[in-house]
Amino acid sequence: MMADGLLQLAGRLGTVVSPLVMMARQALPLLPPLAFGAVLIASSLVLPFLLETRGLPLPDTIQDLESQGPAAAGRAWREAVVTESTWF
Repeated sequence: MMADGLLQLAGRLGTVVSPLVMMARQALPLLPPLAFGAVLIASSLVLPFLLETRGLPLPDTIQDLESQGPAAAGRAWREAVVTESTWF
């Protein structure tokens, strides 16, 4: 839920800031490409820290991705759910 909230926050923030960046193009013509490029580069730096991709090489082709699928799912972090029932 925390990650979902963060993604919603980022999406809404981008919706608000994007028109402002485009309006600033009149004063600084290079601002829109630099701003949007910086966001893309910053978001790509998060990839090595995701639990699903930690320790796995990035696939180069579709065949690499298909062969990596079951192995990546087996190594993914899973939380153990413990259910206890008590009787009074």
